[in-house]
Amino acid sequence: MACLSNEELAAACDGALSRGVADKIREHLSICPRCAQELTQLSGILAELPQGKPPSEELLRRAKGLGQASPSKASSSHRLTKQPIQKNS
Repeated sequence: MACLSNEELAAACDGALSRGVADKIREHLSICPRCAQELTQLSGILAELPQGKPPSEELLRRAKGLGQASPSKASSSHRLTKQPIQKNS
């Protein structure tokens, strides 16, 4: 599997994936430190989004920098995917 797109990472964070797709993404995250790090960063950014308010300039800057991280700094943060990433329907 190729590296995940920003859309796939966002869908994983939102839990908007079918079981089959979620399984494939989990598998990829277990072997790809770059995507695992990006998922962790995106999850952190999404957790900081204020409800009903526009995001801060700092948060926008961090979101724009997503995808430019060094793979060597990735951690075993793919464990975030133990949370359900199945489609909510």
